[in-house]
Amino acid sequence: MTGATERVAAFVHATALQDLPEGVIPKAKKAIADTLAVMLAGATSEDAEPLLRYVEAIDAAGEEPLLGTGLAAVARRRFRRR
Repeated sequence: MTGATERVAAFVHATALQDLPEGVIPKAKKAIADTLAVMLAGATSEDAEPLLRYVEAIDAAGEEPLLGTGLAAVARRRFRRR
């Protein structure tokens, strides 16, 4: 069985714009714009700098870019409870 990412990618690849229900495109554009707006707001929040220092302190360097920072981190890190 394939994972969720593979299923979504297969759906997107197999679906043409004309196959989508009416009204989906404007809603998708709004969702994308909202996501970008939240990312920009978060990048300048007072919490951004301490979080970036935390990522560096726990040595979470990886291949996934942290947008707008020049840093990259692991996509998922498992932590052990103490």
